[in-house]
Amino acid sequence: NNLSLNYFSAVDAELSAGNVFSYNFMSGNSYGIKLSTCDYNVFSGNILHSTGDGITLWKSSGNTISGNSVTENNYGITAVSCSNNGIYQNNFINNTSTFFFQESNNTWDNGVEGNYWSDYFDKDIKSGPYQNETGSDGIWDTPRTIDSGRDDYPLMGPLTDFVVVSAGKEYHVMTISNSTITGFRFELGPETGNRIVVFNTVNPKSAGGFCRMTISNEFMRYPYVMLMDDGEVSPTLLGVSNSTYACIYFAYSGQNRTV
Repeated sequence: NNLSLNYFSAVDAELSAGNVFSYNFMSGNSYGIKLSTCDYNVFSGNILHSTGDGITLWKSSGNTISGNSVTENNYGITAVSCSNNGIYQNNFINNTSTFFFQESNNTWDNGVEGNYWSDYFDKDIKSGPYQNETGSDGIWDTPRTIDSGRDDYPLMGPLTDFVVVSAGKEYHVMTISNSTITGFRFELGPETGNRIVVFNTVNPKSAGGFCRMTISNEFMRYPYVMLMDDGEVSPTLLGVSNSTYACIYFAYSGQNRTV
């Protein structure tokens, strides 16, 4: 749905539970998503752009807010008297004020990945579940404190979720990168039938970039053959990988590359 230019909220829920709000575009509203005394709802894959406040929670608990893009709003997210909401893998980009919280204690990561905050910077020389292993992984080494909670795994770049359909089944390939990912496509090798993912990285900074990718093992099992501009590279398999998915990391120089 396109929920834009409304006087009040794009989505205004009160005393409501068990709803799913996904893949909506919301722009130019006084509020994007506003919850009042609402528990156990799911908000995923929404775009909230140029509203007064992106996501507003009041006395609401147990909600899951993930995979949303919250950009250029007054506040990215606010919460008053809220607890046990899961808020992770969202992009909070160029909001006037990123967040405001009062008497709230929520979870800001899923144990592996948190949120991307465009106003937060640290360093990335460690990796692993406890960020104590040598090597970069696309996660800032220092958690971000938020009210009485914290994001233990703040992302170094925006997260993008690409949907791939193969043999009638839907898979997700997620990227976290400081480059813009363009031209993402899935194809089968004409001779081998191998599953192939192709995309471009566009980085305005000449210093180069990085990409962290999460890929379902059912869709494409590690190890992979990875080419960058026709030259083979070896991505790092990160320790958070498991029997369900592989999480890999690779860095590159230059502004524009084809992977």
